[in-house]
Amino acid sequence: MPEYYDGTTFSGPIPLEKVKVEYVCSSGAGGQHVNKTASKACLSFNVLEATWLPKWIRHRLLVKAKTHVNKQGILLVTCDSERTQSFNLREARSKIESLIKEASRLPNERTVEDEKAIVRSMHRQNMNRLRNKKHASALKRSRTDFD
Repeated sequence: MPEYYDGTTFSGPIPLEKVKVEYVCSSGAGGQHVNKTASKACLSFNVLEATWLPKWIRHRLLVKAKTHVNKQGILLVTCDSERTQSFNLREARSKIESLIKEASRLPNERTVEDEKAIVRSMHRQNMNRLRNKKHASALKRSRTDFD
């Protein structure tokens, strides 16, 4: 469990008034419709200043969603898969919600039985590796030419 976990959770919708929403022209196929409408939804917010999220989730979000967070700590999610702004906004919002949900999921603590099972599995894998290595070595030795 993270050392900064304080027992609080995030449950509820993302407050859109705290998130910066922009609409830009989408890329890709679509003909003239793509050139005329700004249907791509770009949602961004500063993770460190997002007081609507518990502090421990903010820190885990920076680590878990590091491909979506820039150097200033701003999380940016875009969606241009649909033809309308409202659908793309809904999709981008669900992406952010899934990132927050993933960051708020606590890791399972390992029990003694789990540790023993892992050690047994590693030992078994190592023994299989050594057996295969000996077999390959014997096969190569049998190929040598005895003139």
